[in-house]
Amino acid sequence: MVALARRRAVAPRDGGRTRSCPIALRRAECRSISNRPSARRAGRSHPGYREWLDDRAYETISPLGGSFFSSDIGDYYFTPYDLGYGRIVRFDHDFVGRDALEQMVARGDDRARAKVTLVWDGDDVARATGSLFHPGPGAKFLKLPMALSATFQHDRVTVDGRHIGRSTWTCSTANERAVLSLAVVDRAYAEPGTAVSVVWGERPNSSKLQVEPHAQVTIRATVQPAPISELARSRYRAAAPS
Repeated sequence: MVALARRRAVAPRDGGRTRSCPIALRRAECRSISNRPSARRAGRSHPGYREWLDDRAYETISPLGGSFFSSDIGDYYFTPYDLGYGRIVRFDHDFVGRDALEQMVARGDDRARAKVTLVWDGDDVARATGSLFHPGPGAKFLKLPMALSATFQHDRVTVDGRHIGRSTWTCSTANERAVLSLAVVDRAYAEPGTAVSVVWGERPNSSKLQVEPHAQVTIRATVQPAPISELARSRYRAAAPS
């Protein structure tokens, strides 16, 4: 979701074990945040919307997972430009969020990050999977073909230990014979062929039932375009606005 509202901090892990958001709802507490949280969660606007949510609402029950963690909910937002939608943003009409997007363009933030595909190193994936069959906590279980431990996944992407982006949806594909993930990275590292690393697993381990005791590991990856399919990038988008 686009961060159009003022950022508000979220509560850190409760006792180092869970992740939660601070907005107390009238009918239930919000026990988790998503990796694309509604901007209405930030700030004090839309109180009626938050009061309307109950303990069965999608935004209430959808858990956040992965190695990335921030105490600022705004750090989980993506902008249209992060996701490659800048090509269809037009300022020739009024719409909610127009001022925020125009300010982003004026600051140059529309060119700060880019969506890419990460191709995970096969040897590192095999090593992480193989660790499950040896003594001691192994790597977080790669539940293929969709290797997600939460409804919304955010894993840190690093270069030489420095945080440069976030990896989200992760899966294996027979077409590429690899584990792939969609990521948003600093544009300086978005060139195809760039070597990066994905931090896989939580530290400390969260208390979600689907998260077993595990050790956090680093998996090498290579940046490729998104979509990774040349056919999808060319033919599917041939008629799309530029």
